[in-house]
Amino acid sequence: MRKILLDNKVLPRWIIFLIDLVLASWSFVLAYFISEEFKFPEILRGHFFVYTNLYVAICVPVFFLFKVHVGLIRYSNMRDMLRIFTAMLSASALYTVVILMLVEPYFNIYSLRVREVLLINFFIGSTLLIFLRIAAKGTFQYFHDKLSKRDKIHVLIYGSDDKAVLVKQALERSATSKFIVVGFIDKDRSKLNSLVEQKRVFHIKDLPRLKATKNVDKLLLLNDRLDERDKQVVIERCLRLEIQVVTAPTPDKWLSGTIGELQIKSLRIEDLLQRPPIEIDNAKVKADLFDRRVLVTGAAGSIGSEIVRQVMNYHRVC
Repeated sequence: MRKILLDNKVLPRWIIFLIDLVLASWSFVLAYFISEEFKFPEILRGHFFVYTNLYVAICVPVFFLFKVHVGLIRYSNMRDMLRIFTAMLSASALYTVVILMLVEPYFNIYSLRVREVLLINFFIGSTLLIFLRIAAKGTFQYFHDKLSKRDKIHVLIYGSDDKAVLVKQALERSATSKFIVVGFIDKDRSKLNSLVEQKRVFHIKDLPRLKATKNVDKLLLLNDRLDERDKQVVIERCLRLEIQVVTAPTPDKWLSGTIGELQIKSLRIEDLLQRPPIEIDNAKVKADLFDRRVLVTGAAGSIGSEIVRQVMNYHRVC
């Protein structure tokens, strides 16, 4: 189990395809039984096997056409769920056409309540196929995190927009990532306490509590618009709480379309300036500060405190 999970091996597509067909056939059988009120003698004396085998035969090309089995289950997303819904709906529509235009008029078989059975089957079948992917994804992530010997880094992501979601997904998909996403930090109060990708959105005021209860180690910022006032407030609070602030490039600048740990870097003062750093003539500065008392305004902030540290290097009183 440990070797399989950590080596990221995947099941062959044909096995996933067969599992999907089995689940689809089970859902049809259950829908058929519900429609016929579980009257097994009447069901078995009727055309139960004809209807069931025909439905499975229709599902084979439909599932193959919509590529339901192609995506890796551990990385299932909303597009995969939509593909399942579309495939189940298409299979139901095609099955209805075959029953009404071929089976009933040519074989005089009228014992199936087509609309009722297919409606029940659509909801049961879609639920089973989606639950399979959600359960497999959750199970893989749980055991992968438990069995891995990596040191974990609990991280918060600033923002809860599309870019922040992409960062969260990329960190969780990476087989080598040490980061565990605890949640999102956002200034928009309408999003507070809501769930985004199964992670809660917190307010900046929650940082002390999250530091104590969730063992938050880092706050991750996308390095666009780092000069915004709200982000600087968050940065200053993180520094006071000894939460390291790290930056990552925006998704359009990721290498190979994915984010790597080498692209996640500690925040620098130059990042807050949002411009090339100015080259300082240290000799001239030393001459200006020599034997003088210096007052630094805004020394409690991130930039001001750094200025204080630089001035202290000249061994003068601040």
